[in-house]
Amino acid sequence: MIVGDPMLRSLNTSSSSNSDSNYLNYRCLAADDSNGGPVASPGTSSKAFFTDRKCVGGVRAEATFPSCWDGVNLDMPDHKSHMRYPVRGACPSTHPVVVPSIFLEIVWDTAKFSGLWDPTRDGNPFVWSMGDPTGYGQHADYVFGWQGDSLQRAMDTCNSYGGPCPTLKTQTIEQANKCAQKNRVREPIDGLLNALPGCNPIQPGPAQATLVPNCNATKDYDADGGPPNGRVTGRRGVPAMPVAT
Repeated sequence: MIVGDPMLRSLNTSSSSNSDSNYLNYRCLAADDSNGGPVASPGTSSKAFFTDRKCVGGVRAEATFPSCWDGVNLDMPDHKSHMRYPVRGACPSTHPVVVPSIFLEIVWDTAKFSGLWDPTRDGNPFVWSMGDPTGYGQHADYVFGWQGDSLQRAMDTCNSYGGPCPTLKTQTIEQANKCAQKNRVREPIDGLLNALPGCNPIQPGPAQATLVPNCNATKDYDADGGPPNGRVTGRRGVPAMPVAT
């Protein structure tokens, strides 16, 4: 399932409680990592990139996935229609099955780029890798990958919010960071770039972004799906990084 729309460049002002723009957010963190709790300090929470301040503790991107399933479809062409958000705490009749609520948060260490802020250019130097300088195109994907009945066992036995779950194996952040992905397309992705990877021109909106026709950016593959004799441990197309323009 997917929450958000990478093509948005302005706030979806739909009054519907199931507008996923209601469940996407940014948090401006202080130097001591405060403002990271459940309730944000006034002025530190936003639907768009912060353009009026340098977030000295970094920026936290937040996404909450819908938790009501139609009970029939494991997926839909839009990856959304089979799921809904609760309405006043209850699942709608069209999607009556309650599933675990997934909250995703990613802290971006933006403080080290504070020197790139330019008040003559709206202050904010950041852009998502799909060409979004506004932040409204924030989105997140969830693909089910639990092994066997491990998720069911966790739901049956672990009910401590954020606490340990002995039913499941855990790993340290250092262990998780050792996981490496082969770079499947030969293209520059690190450092300050003259342009975003792929066919992703910066499109500030407010109209929806459009796809570049006849894009051939991913034509240069290696036969094994990665660079010869090597593995790339860096993230591909990292969003929320400054881009030289």
